[in-house]
Amino acid sequence: MIEGKMNNNIDSFLKRLSTLKKEETIFSEKIKYFEGTREEKDDSLSLNNPINRELKNYDYFINNWDLKNDEQLIYFNEYCSVNRRHYIFPVFGSEFIKYQEDYYIHSYIKTKSPKICEYFRENPSEIYEPQFYKYPKSWKSVFRELPPDKNSIYRNFRNDFSMFVEFRLKELYYSKKLSYYQRERFCKIRNLAFKESEFGRSYTIGGDGLIEFEALEFYLDIHPHEMDCFKRIGTDLEVKNSLKDLRVLLDFLGFIPDKNTSIYKIYRSMPRAKFYEFIKYAKKVYYPVRYASIYGEWLKAVIESGFLGQRGILKGKFGYKVISKDGHLCNSLAEKIIDDWLFENNIEHEKEPKYPKAVIDFLGSNIRADWKIGEYFIEYFGLHLESNYAEKMNRKINACNIFKIKLISLFPGDEYLLNERIKSILLSHN
Repeated sequence: MIEGKMNNNIDSFLKRLSTLKKEETIFSEKIKYFEGTREEKDDSLSLNNPINRELKNYDYFINNWDLKNDEQLIYFNEYCSVNRRHYIFPVFGSEFIKYQEDYYIHSYIKTKSPKICEYFRENPSEIYEPQFYKYPKSWKSVFRELPPDKNSIYRNFRNDFSMFVEFRLKELYYSKKLSYYQRERFCKIRNLAFKESEFGRSYTIGGDGLIEFEALEFYLDIHPHEMDCFKRIGTDLEVKNSLKDLRVLLDFLGFIPDKNTSIYKIYRSMPRAKFYEFIKYAKKVYYPVRYASIYGEWLKAVIESGFLGQRGILKGKFGYKVISKDGHLCNSLAEKIIDDWLFENNIEHEKEPKYPKAVIDFLGSNIRADWKIGEYFIEYFGLHLESNYAEKMNRKINACNIFKIKLISLFPGDEYLLNERIKSILLSHN
């Protein structure tokens, strides 16, 4: 690890990634040194090729790069090995993202005719705030392309910067300042070794709620294919016959996952030491949505499994209400998970408390929160993506801000992260 005090985000990420180098997690390791072979010299991504430098604005990035970044890149390569591509931007982009707007100006000017180039070089701010009335009608591309879309600015910067870092890695490799590592780890579930290169083929960053660094930590001794362990295929009868196994899994978890939850959110709710046992139980059951397709509702399948007992459910006009462990009536499974967590952590809480009179008068409605803990009101905004609900939610949050009401807002997925979302806040104010 880099000596001295951690002085930026890159170093803090590297400190976390260093766990990948622990000897006890590595089954075998081969180191590939640059030997100057013909194949390596002719690599199409070589920075010795001036065309690549021009296409990817190499000069712009290298002018903002320093020797400390090279040192960080060497450690980064050692830790991430063949999976480095997935982690380049989360690590190095954390510091270099500040250049994205300047980079867009630099890139935009380079692609234009001499007159347009000269004008925007003298008036770069107009790229983001164009003064169309000043421009000749012949500048059709300017009218069409400006002002730039923020997502495009970010996307272009991310792609080009990541490519630059890839090139820089190869340049360090050619200069013999770093080597490539090919590692195998040992899967405790399969009792077989597997290559690190199988990490990146097994998940989509962001799409399933998996954080990049969690992926590396999850797979230290578990094959990626074992992590996505719920069954997907089965007849209706096979799904119904798995209810006993579903009950065993729910007893193990101690809570009911949301119907549409990512399996990685479930992993995040438990200590890593429990992963192995969870996978053993989860392999015998199906994704919650599969039970919902058979029983009409995921909650109905949970009821049929017997996990909630005989007295824990009430059928109302708008669906099921669930009774928590301390007897509170909850409007959803997510609410029950939160209420049960408060009860199990010995946190005194009031269910559905009224807001202060100032908030009620301001909103013109006798509204209630979901819980109250001391001076804190807690709301679980489970339908925040629906427009009517979102409007009411925003008015409620705004009213709390105006009258300085302490509000903890929870959203779908937060019910699995309550230590972070609630407990840490309460402890910091005690």
